[in-house]
Amino acid sequence: MAVKEDVKKFNSLPRPPRMPSGNFLNEWHFDLRFVHCLQPPSHILFLVQPGSTFAHFEFLPNDRAKGMTFFPETAKEAAPETAKALIHAFLSGFSDSPGRAMSPMAPWKLTTDDPDLQAAIEQEFRTLGIRNELVSIGATSPAREKVIMQSFLVTFDHIKHTFCDPESRSSTIIPPFSIGYKALNPPPLIPASVLRLVDQDNTMLEQGKIMAYAQLSIGCRPHDASKSLDSSAVHEEIMTKVASVEDLFKSQPMNAVKTKANAGDADAALDYGLRLMHGCGCSPNRSLARQYLVMAAYSSKGTSTTKATAHGVLVDWYSTPSPMPQRYLRAATWHANEVVKLFPKRPSPMALKFAFYVMEPQLNNILDLAYQRQELLDAMKRRTVEVEKNQAKMDYKRLESPNRYKCAAVGCGIQSDSGRMLRECSGKCDKDKKPHYCSRKLDDCFYETSTDLFFFSHQDWGNHKPFCKSGAPCSVIDTSDVQVSAGGSTKNGAIQLPLKMPDGSVIILSTSTLTLEHLKEVGKDIEDQAVAAQAQRSTPLLRPNTSGIVRRVEVNIGPTGKVEMKGI
Repeated sequence: MAVKEDVKKFNSLPRPPRMPSGNFLNEWHFDLRFVHCLQPPSHILFLVQPGSTFAHFEFLPNDRAKGMTFFPETAKEAAPETAKALIHAFLSGFSDSPGRAMSPMAPWKLTTDDPDLQAAIEQEFRTLGIRNELVSIGATSPAREKVIMQSFLVTFDHIKHTFCDPESRSSTIIPPFSIGYKALNPPPLIPASVLRLVDQDNTMLEQGKIMAYAQLSIGCRPHDASKSLDSSAVHEEIMTKVASVEDLFKSQPMNAVKTKANAGDADAALDYGLRLMHGCGCSPNRSLARQYLVMAAYSSKGTSTTKATAHGVLVDWYSTPSPMPQRYLRAATWHANEVVKLFPKRPSPMALKFAFYVMEPQLNNILDLAYQRQELLDAMKRRTVEVEKNQAKMDYKRLESPNRYKCAAVGCGIQSDSGRMLRECSGKCDKDKKPHYCSRKLDDCFYETSTDLFFFSHQDWGNHKPFCKSGAPCSVIDTSDVQVSAGGSTKNGAIQLPLKMPDGSVIILSTSTLTLEHLKEVGKDIEDQAVAAQAQRSTPLLRPNTSGIVRRVEVNIGPTGKVEMKGI
């Protein structure tokens, strides 16, 4: 009813061709911007009269506390809220304070710089019943870009001083550009997480959706990262979650879950959002999924675990577009920080993965990306300390018995976090001098004499043979310039393969399920891609270490039989 009344009033406004002073045309440019220094971050409608440089802005939505509820991915999604804000701006005389407002008037001409937004607002105006001469939206002339930006900088400075904390007044806070919906690539209808699991095999699509739902919900739950699980435990946890999700889908149909969510049930809102994301029992709907995930994240009735999980899922939601627009990056950073606020010592793997592999590499390019995200930065520091402690423990073990945890074959590079993962030479060399080998091919590893059965490595036998006797010195030749520890152990043991990246950084691949040959193949692929990416200045399969911290990447066979990678 209020919108209809506003439309009626707007249609009755006078529409002079010039401003009241007579000096400037009654023409207005508008665009949408995402202001990240607001708490919470919010979109705004920016309006400017280029001739006089008079500018005005409106929060989207009007209630600033609900800023993160509005995140349109298309101009069509943005149009309803934007149209209402435009009408309100002209009806109010550009001020909600009567003493400062202009005499209300309709614009002679409205323009914007995004073709998609231009068409969407025209359609929304028609739907609302705006009179014909006000419906047409023009294209802003490129010649006005400079005056528009200068006007916005003044407005942005006002926003920082009025609505943000004192720290935001720093000149290092980057002003946002207008959103160009025309340039955005729409995310795929079926999430890549689902397609990756089923390899686009439609016969497994439904099971893939359930698996993706289970994996994402597990990865977004609060978790003590210092307590590593071995691959069998992770597999068991995922299978248990898959079974519970299947039971949930059978006992709680979509309509029932939606009803509960709309009634304020945070767990139901999270469940409904996850179903909509993956298309479980419905068509995938990213926009509606985000709406319910936000409901769960900011629910006054939800538990901290539910809210933190919802924030984690939202991190994944914002990370989907490729390439990732800056407002998505900033929004994901906000939600990752919210996770850590709720669970400082047990943030979700999703939050840490995003922080280390998406946010951190951008900190040098976007100087204010971590602005007011100190909780997330602190969590990264704590996790780094945990990893370094685990590395130190492994280093100490290696100092005591250096040969035990690394394959002695020259150039092999395989390491382990448990001595039993490598086999020692069974010859007559002294115990503390024995080389250890990673090979498990029995026909390559045994040599039989008339009196003894020896285990050794054919690859290293030419080197070790003269030393395979009591009292002989150690034969191990370590030519590697990469001396790093595995960074912690798993229950079943693991083997590691350090990779030296073209930029000099190190990535450690760690597995407890892949064969040695398969791990080396994965490592070779990553090295080849890194070299090619550096030559083409593109992004490799795994982002190289940019902070001086050795990265440990888990590489294992997942529940579907496919190789999966997971960072620290």
